[in-house]
Amino acid sequence: VEILRALCENTGTAADVLAALERRHLPVLHRLLAINLATAADTLLSLWSAAVDEPAVRAQVLLHPHCPGRLLEAMPETVLERRCAARHPRAPVALLRQLAADADPTVRRAAAAHAAMPAQALLTLCFDADAGVRRAVAGRADLSARMAGWLQEDTDSWVRRTVARNAACPPALLAIAAADAHAEVRRAAARHPACPAAVLERLGADPEDWVQAGVAYRDGLAPPLLRRLARSASVDVLAGVARNAATLPAQLSRLAAHESPDVRRAVIL
Repeated sequence: VEILRALCENTGTAADVLAALERRHLPVLHRLLAINLATAADTLLSLWSAAVDEPAVRAQVLLHPHCPGRLLEAMPETVLERRCAARHPRAPVALLRQLAADADPTVRRAAAAHAAMPAQALLTLCFDADAGVRRAVAGRADLSARMAGWLQEDTDSWVRRTVARNAACPPALLAIAAADAHAEVRRAAARHPACPAAVLERLGADPEDWVQAGVAYRDGLAPPLLRRLARSASVDVLAGVARNAATLPAQLSRLAAHESPDVRRAVIL
């Protein structure tokens, strides 16, 4: 059995060999076959039929790149299977709409992150009762400006943080994030690749050192702002300054002699 398991785990095993192993009908091999990227579509279909009482195996089949299209067209029975179906790149739009309305929030979270999710379903998911679902929408690379605006006003700080860190978030919204009551949201705004200079200037004077540190790590800072951050007493901020490629040699020499090993280490990283 160990030899058979090794063959099933080896992605270099030929598809016809994996098919022959599946025909042995050994449950111990089912999940390994379903995971192996070399397993062919017809073998996966046989596995699906054999794994009636094995939802973990069926879930792996639904995740597989070679998963037969007909299996992705029907609504899976278990939460685990539906969650995996929601993650498959070839999941049909009709199925995604159903999964977006699933009773289980973990299924809706997976569906909310799918690149092919229809805009109307995403609109509904923006206001989902589960914060994890809204976070999944907030982290999408194709997040629209309208949705970003709604989610930036979300009651969950992690949703707002995710929006502020998302490169798709319009820079105009970062001024709102920079005034957020939660430091993690303000730091996320500081790390946004298109954060406006005026917002960075404000965040560079934030009462929380962790937020200032987020600014210090950025490339392209205005020299006066970088010099001001270099005068900080915070180890987090100084470590960011030490890592910044624009920090002057004289400042690096001073930081290299700092009492904190974290700051000294940042100079050489």
